[in-house]
Order: sequence, then C-alpha cells, then structure tokens
Amino acid sequence: MALLVGVAGWAGGADGARAASPVGPSARPDAVQTTKPVEARDLAGAMLDGAAGDAGGTGGAGGGAGAAVVHFAPAPLRRAVPGAGVAERFHLARRFELTLQVANALGAESRGTMARVEASVAALPGVRRVIGPSRLLSLRTDATGRVSAAPLFSTPAAPPAVGAAAFDLQNELDRRADATGWFVEPDGSAIRLLVDVDERPPGAVAVEAAVASAGLKTTGGEIPRAAVWPDPDRDRLPFEAEWPLRIAMLASLPMLALAIVARARAARFAVGTLALALTMAAPGLASPLGPIRIYALITGSAGAVLAWVAWLLSRIRRRGGRAEATWVSATGVPVTRGRRGRIRGARWAPLPILLGSTALVVAAVMVAPALELRSELSRDTSLFFVHVRADLAEPVVLRELRRFVDRLRSERGVAGAWSIADLFVAIPRAESGVGGIPDDRAVALGILGRASSDGAVEAEVSPDLREGLVVVRFEEESGLDPARVVERITQLATVDLTHSLWRVDVTDPTLTLATRALGRGVLAEGARARVIGLCERAGHTLDDEQRQAIDRTLRRVSLAPVLDAGAYGAAVTREVAAFLEETAIAEHRVAPPQASLRQKLVDAVLGLPGEPSLEDLSRALSDAGGAPKATAAMRENRASELRRRLLAIRRREITRLAAKEILADADLPTEGVLSDAVRDATLEALGPIAGIPAPPRSPGSLTIEAAVVGGAVGDRALAVAWLPRMRQGVLMAAVAEALILLVIGGLRGLTWWPATLAPGAVVLLVPAVAGIPMGLLLVAVLAGALGGGALFGVAASGREARE
Repeated sequence: MALLVGVAGWAGGADGARAASPVGPSARPDAVQTTKPVEARDLAGAMLDGAAGDAGGTGGAGGGAGAAVVHFAPAPLRRAVPGAGVAERFHLARRFELTLQVANALGAESRGTMARVEASVAALPGVRRVIGPSRLLSLRTDATGRVSAAPLFSTPAAPPAVGAAAFDLQNELDRRADATGWFVEPDGSAIRLLVDVDERPPGAVAVEAAVASAGLKTTGGEIPRAAVWPDPDRDRLPFEAEWPLRIAMLASLPMLALAIVARARAARFAVGTLALALTMAAPGLASPLGPIRIYALITGSAGAVLAWVAWLLSRIRRRGGRAEATWVSATGVPVTRGRRGRIRGARWAPLPILLGSTALVVAAVMVAPALELRSELSRDTSLFFVHVRADLAEPVVLRELRRFVDRLRSERGVAGAWSIADLFVAIPRAESGVGGIPDDRAVALGILGRASSDGAVEAEVSPDLREGLVVVRFEEESGLDPARVVERITQLATVDLTHSLWRVDVTDPTLTLATRALGRGVLAEGARARVIGLCERAGHTLDDEQRQAIDRTLRRVSLAPVLDAGAYGAAVTREVAAFLEETAIAEHRVAPPQASLRQKLVDAVLGLPGEPSLEDLSRALSDAGGAPKATAAMRENRASELRRRLLAIRRREITRLAAKEILADADLPTEGVLSDAVRDATLEALGPIAGIPAPPRSPGSLTIEAAVVGGAVGDRALAVAWLPRMRQGVLMAAVAEALILLVIGGLRGLTWWPATLAPGAVVLLVPAVAGIPMGLLLVAVLAGALGGGALFGVAASGREARE
C-alpha cells in the first residue's frame, strides 16, 4: 500500500510552477490613450507610487499559469486563450513558410523571376495567396514629409554598372531586418515565401514543379516547408506514424523475452497482454491531442499483437516440450497428459526482485516532480512571436519597441528578431540623411500608411496600427532548447519591456525646467545604451574609457548641444537665400529681396540663442521686408516653413559634429549601417521627444501590452497540460495492474507489482539523472517499458501455479 501511495504522489506532483507561463494581459479597447503635458512633480509622485506596486506585481506581460497560451489544446480550451485569436487576426493559422535555396537572390536574374514564382505557387490548388520578396517596398520621404514608394526587388530598367544594382539592394536590405527576417537571407542565399492555404499546404512535388515553371533555379534540392503556426490537428507530427510504435516495441522487447521465458500458460499470458496494452497506451491516451491518442491506441494494440505472436512462435518451436503429468489409472496402466495451467494462483516474488524493483520505483517517485516534458510538436517551426498592443504610430512607442528587439537580438539561441520599427531604419530622415524613427507622429503615420502594402509590414502589424508582432527566429546551431529561449523571451517581455510611457516634449516651454531636464536625461541614457549595444552586437568591444567618452558626448548633445559656428552659418546663409528666392517665385515677384535684406535676415537668425522660435522668425522676416503686401497669415506660414528648415539644419550640424566625435572615440568606421545607426542615436539624443517610463495605468500614459505566442509557446503549454494528465494515466494503469495481480494471484501476485513498474521507473530515472526534458521519443520508451513490465509481472507471477 505504501508503494501505491508513492505512485499516487508522483501522479499528483507539482508541475505548473516549473513552467514559464507565456501569458500577456487581456486586450483592452482603451489600451492606447491620449497624452497630455506631464510635470516633474507628477512624474516623481507617480514613480514613487508605482515602485511599491511593481515590487509585488508582474509588469505588463505577466500572468498566472492557469491562463497559459495553449494553442495545441482541444478546441474548447483554445477559445479561452489569446494565442489562437492572434493567429487568426494575423492570418498565421494556415500560413506556411517555403524556403528556396538560390545562387544569388540579389542578382538581376533572380529578381526578375520572383514575381513569377509567387504567382506560380499562388496558382496551386488550395493556395489562397503568396507573400514574397516582390511585395517589399523601398520608401523615401522628402523634406515636407511626403512619402514615395517603389518595389524593392524591381528589375533595373537599364543595365547598371557592374555590381551597382546589387550593391544598392544589399545596402537597403542590410538596414531592413524585417525584410531579411521574413523573405531574404542577408547574403542572398535563400528566398522565403509565406503561403496561405485553405487547409493543408500543397505537396512538395507540386511546389517544386511550380517553382521550376517560373524559371527560378534552386540549388537546395527539395524545398522545405514549415508551418508558421503549427497545428497538430492539421500538420503531421514530428515523427512518422510508425516511429513511436517502433520505439515502444523496442523498449518492450527485453521484458517480452523474459515473459516468454517465464513459460506462462495461455490464459495468464492473455491477461498479461491485456495489461501490456493498457499500460503501453496510458501515457499517450492522457495527451490533449487526438493524433497522439490515436498513436497510443495503435501502439497498445500492436504491442498486444506482437506479444501474442512471439508467444505462439515460442510454443511452436517448443512443440512437444509442454510439461506432462503421469499417474496410474484404475487398471494400473501409467497414463500421461499435458498439464493445464490455471489463471488463478501465484508464487511469491523472489526477494531480490521485490527489493530491487521497489527501490527503483521509490527513486522514480522521488525524482518525478522534477521531470519536464517537451512535446516537440513545433520542432520544424523556427518562428514564434511577441504580440504587442499599443499605438504603433507613436514615435516613443516605436523606439521602445526597437530597444526591446535590439535586446532580443543579443540573446543566445536567437538567430534574428524584428518588428515594425525596423521599417524606418532604411528611410532617411530629413534632419540627418540617415534612417530612423521620425519625431513627428504624423510623419510616422504617413510612412506606415504608404507602406501598408509592403509584405513585411502586412505580416507584422494590423491595419489599424493597434496590434503588432515582434517576430523571433530560433538559432538552430546554438543547440539551445527552444523552450529555454521562449522562457527567456517571456521573462524579458515581462520585466525588460517598458509597458507604460509618458511622451514628453523637451522643447515645450510650457513644461517646467525640471520636467524637461528629466526628459533630456532619459534621451541621453537611451542613446548611450543604444550606441553601446550596437557596438557589442557588431563585435566591437568598448573599454571603460570609450564608454565614458560616448556618455559625455551624448549628455552634452542632450543638455548643451555644441554647434560648429562656421559650418552652421554657411548652411543658414545658403538656406535663407534659397528660401527667399522660392518665396519670391511663389509670390510672383519680379526679383528676390536685395542682398542687404537677405544678410539682415541671416544675421537675425544667427543672433538668436538656441532654437529659433516662430515669433522670432516672424519678426525677423518683417524686419527684413521684401513682401510689404503679405498678410499676417502669409507671414506666419513663411515663418513656419523657414523655422522647419532652420531646425533641420541646426539638428543636422549638431548631430554631424557629435557623431563624428563618437565614431572617433569608439574607433568605428565612418560609413555603413553601424555608423548610420550611431548618427541616428545621436540625433534622437537631441530631442525633441522623450519616452519616460511611467507606472501602469498612469494618467496620460501610452500603454504597451505584450504576450509571447506561437508554435513553441503552444508546445510548452501543451507539455504543461499533458504532464499531470500523463501522471494520472500512468497511475490508473498501475492501479489496474495491481488489481489484476491481486485478482489472479492474491497477495502473492501483488508482490510482483513493483516488478511491473520497475522498467518504467528506470526510464524516468534516466532524464532525471541526465538533467534533460522528456521528449516524444522518451515518452514512447516509457510506454514500451511500462507495457513490457506489466506483461512480465503477470506472466512470471504464475510460473509455478499449476495443477
């Protein structure tokens, strides 16, 4: 009975506490809120109030284990979790990724066939649509914020200089991690297509024929395909149907051999095969998935059939070896006949077997609570996602998302990570000439609206810009368990991602000096962390002196920017002259203002301390004259346009000087993606907007909600749901074995019960000692060991129970 209590304890052991719960907060319609000016006293009080709450809370992405994202669970459970809804809204549930190995995806020949390949695959039966590299856009903005777009992989109209077109395309792809993450390998060695289907993906032969008919030459043989969001009710399991059966059979063979050697009679062997089928199917029957339960039934039935075939073969080979009984008839003539075994009755289990098997079972019960299960149903899928709910057109939200993604890229086991924020890296800003997230929400909204047809943008952001995906691709070469990567990303989404932000304009004169100083400090620290992170990811290690020099420069940029007076004056002179000439032409004047008036305006601009205000420029334009008939509204529009141009010059000159100093201090190249990112970080340190962390649900704050979802997350959730059920299934099978032994052998038969469980105990001890999780193959081994042990115990217990 003590052993029975121990097995029951193993079945009810703790499991939820060890599993990271990939849960995010529930989606709220009011997640995105409007902002208002925030004073320093409000910031300080709210931060103090939020500190106590954060100490006992989980942040914006935490949650309880009961709300885990279980996409692999049965349908009733799926409807109660957010993961399945995300898959439907982003069209991931029936999306597959095809990988085409090519010689050079950036060459003119491959670029010309991409659209044909996508159209050819889209024409296959059952395919809804195909999203591929031809859907990528090259975006540009002019000085006024107008956005233009052109196909990124368009075939050059004229033969370019040798390597020129490929270089331009490579240069832009290097800046768009979302494009290379979804569709093209950075070195051009592979092309990926996202294929949406009705039910199941087209066969490999049909896909290969479609690609060949489009004229694309592939180099990798068979075209691999993987579900973006695996569904075991639709997709094949990671092993062919016969593999769990084979593994379970191999695990049961040693005990099957011992059962045959025990020479049990037919009736007892029949009971033993029943026990074998029951226990062999128990672990799989406890699974929440129909395909695994079907495998379990097949395995248990096949195990029983195999046992009977082996027993019959052994009987045929022994032929006349059946034991015989001799007695003397009434006439005194000796008569012999074969003894018939009976099903009831048993002998005591040998003491070494009893003690040894009991010790193994007790040890397995003790280590079982520490065991972990990995269902591995998503092993062919290299993607999972962080679902984000926020105002994705707000610059401070986009910058926080970019910071979070940069953090993910440095994690071990992550081959790549990208989000909608990566779109802006390849779009040059008017202030600096390098790509980056704009300061103006209207500009960001215009870019996102123009890019809505871009393949990467469509795949990772909702049309209303209120939901988005951070996409993470596993690095298979790292050898790290994907479940560990998911757990780490879940932790970062909970504690590293800022879930509430205040938007502060550090140039707003209506805010107090303390509030603006706090915002500038946040800008300087954020730029410093970004520059150091960029250097580390590029493999450029900075020493303490270099870090301090970068910190000093960025704080000076944010708090007291320095201008090169000569370069700034020359740039202002040129811009003022161009502005006055354009104004004269627009107003149909005969000639632009005289040189003396132009110089007067230049001197007035250069004499202004700090950034020129609208009032100062309006006054300077009035003093310079040149348009005596202009109305007040016209003068205000002219002053606003001139201010926009002068601010761009001022920011560009400050950034140029500071970035040059940072690149020199860090010993970085002055050209390329890294140097452009450093310039953009320097420009952001200058302002004017800052995102200040705020306590959750603070008035006027912008909310960012995050939840980790996808195939690997559902895989983990399935393991969490399956493990306690598997314990209960094994417990029920063990109790059934005990009852069978008790019925057919009484207390003597019950002494063989530990022997029936010992092979399974050995299987459980192996991963516990090795410190590895149990996968599907190990579960199949456990099923076979339990089944073989059950057959051996029933057969061996009745060896001497004969009439």
